[in-house]
Amino acid sequence: MKTKKELEGLGFVFTQTSGGVYSVMNLNRDYKDHALKIETLRRRISKNFKFGIQEPSILTAKVYWWKPGPNASSRRHNETRRRSEVEKFLQVLGFKTSSIINGIMGEMDHSMLGRILVHFEYFESCKSVYRYLSITVNGKTSNIELLRKLYL
Repeated sequence: MKTKKELEGLGFVFTQTSGGVYSVMNLNRDYKDHALKIETLRRRISKNFKFGIQEPSILTAKVYWWKPGPNASSRRHNETRRRSEVEKFLQVLGFKTSSIINGIMGEMDHSMLGRILVHFEYFESCKSVYRYLSITVNGKTSNIELLRKLYL
């Protein structure tokens, strides 16, 4: 599959496979008709590269060693920021979101998978950082891979 992207006069052509990205970049700005070939990028690309969706790192982060903000204001700011990241991500995937006391609830009726519920909580106390993520499909517990399949 070839994907073409234009960015400020630079032309990019990507050929994507499941194992990597083969890329050719045409630099039209300063080096007219000069093509720069980039070697094969041999890393697995996350699906966020494919559709421009960026999965928030807080969904999979290990927060056990994280330090909370030094004062109440910064802790509340961190909480608001993390919750809004997840809320925007769920809305991009097509979830109907609603705010709950310490987090976000997302709900979707998927045509093939059925009813999907995402429950995300994030809060900081004076000494600890807490994160909770629960994903259920038709009443059965699932993991983050289910959300990744939605934007595959």
